[in-house]
Amino acid sequence: MKEFKLIDEVMPDAPLADPARTAEIRARVLNGGRRPRRRSTARFGVRLGWVITAVATAAVVVTVTVLPRLGATTVSPAVGPRADLEVAADLMAGRTEPESGRYWRTVTEVTSRLKIDKSYFVDERDRRTAWLSSTDLPKVAERRLIGVKPVTSADLAKWKRAGSRELCEGGADCAGGFLRPGQTEYVPSSGQKAKYLRNGLLGADLNMLEFMRLPDDPVALRSELLGSWPAFLARTTRAGGKPVMTRDEWLWAVGTGILDEAPISPAVRAALYRMLADVPGARVLGDGRTVTVARAFQNGFIDSHVVIDRATGELSAIRSVLLKPDPQQKGSLTDFRGLPQKSVIFEVVFLAMGWTDEAPVLPEGCERRRCVR
Repeated sequence: MKEFKLIDEVMPDAPLADPARTAEIRARVLNGGRRPRRRSTARFGVRLGWVITAVATAAVVVTVTVLPRLGATTVSPAVGPRADLEVAADLMAGRTEPESGRYWRTVTEVTSRLKIDKSYFVDERDRRTAWLSSTDLPKVAERRLIGVKPVTSADLAKWKRAGSRELCEGGADCAGGFLRPGQTEYVPSSGQKAKYLRNGLLGADLNMLEFMRLPDDPVALRSELLGSWPAFLARTTRAGGKPVMTRDEWLWAVGTGILDEAPISPAVRAALYRMLADVPGARVLGDGRTVTVARAFQNGFIDSHVVIDRATGELSAIRSVLLKPDPQQKGSLTDFRGLPQKSVIFEVVFLAMGWTDEAPVLPEGCERRRCVR
């Protein structure tokens, strides 16, 4: 069976949960105990880079009823979003997915909110497909610009008054060589030595094979990742001894970055859900359909959220939600003055992720260099 023949077929929705398994999971959670977690014997010998991305939903307490066992003492069930997170994590950990293939492929839809001409807001939407390989096969990043459109009727009116110019990538003038709606950018690269996360703020990179060896226990996973903290701290500490971010903020950024991009197993994904929920400052929210693990960044301007489908355990989206505008961004594309609080200013929606033996198809002339078609 070809795993990525169509996006809708790549990662099919999980079958409806078996009622007995669902009841067992809920009973275990509501009786105050997590499932036993496996300890991984795999070691993780290099350190991680980081990526910051994000998500938001409202908090609603969900009532769950569990029938007591015969002869058992009746206990007050521990209901709420955290209990739902445990259920979702168990469902994810129990998923069966291909464990290898020629490529790890992710398909996402990304929406960025931008302020154009210091006047009106637009949403830029693009479809991104990343083909990654643990061998010497070519790597390819595809990005198709779906559109750039004013957000509200007031934004539309301001855009018309400004001349109704065509909006391209970043809200820029299309004559400047930026992507037009409908165009696709192809960026090929090659070689197994190319690192997956760039050697930027951390001081060490992680390739695909090393991602695949991450432990699937949240405590062990946290310990492995924190082993990279001293290198990050030494590399990024500012003059005067002040680090650019706290250890907890760094751990959150690393964890969400791995969820966003890395070739990891369902069990490691579940461990990351739990690890992120235990990062100091994190909150678990729920609306009955989704569970959101959220944490405000230390600058106080952005709330970073990870949204999980409660029924399947799948990662649905990562969003950045506005807490208040950053005065240092005044006059820029990310000057969010005028937007309501809790506006979603950046969103990554996950359409598909997993291993496939299908290879990317590049247009003629795009095999060795960046091109636009």
